[in-house]
Amino acid sequence: MTMLSKDSFASVRSITGVTAIDNTADSISIKGQPITFQCVSGNLWINPISVAVANTTALKLTAGQSLDLVVNNNLSIISDSTGGTYQIVVWDI
Repeated sequence: MTMLSKDSFASVRSITGVTAIDNTADSISIKGQPITFQCVSGNLWINPISVAVANTTALKLTAGQSLDLVVNNNLSIISDSTGGTYQIVVWDI
């Protein structure tokens, strides 16, 4: 018996549209879901294990950069004084 396999893209579970962030850390509940986090504008710092601070203790993303990751609980994000925007895709895999 021959088994065929097919590569395909993951389905989208939900999308967080472009959302503004300032220089106060926000916490986004992810709860183990696979996501793509995109920095749409500005400078953003993200931290999946602690509160994000706009310094070397968090991962800095600039406009146009994105990151695929799974966060066990909450994703902490912050911008600098100029602000920024982001969007998130949650994948259904």
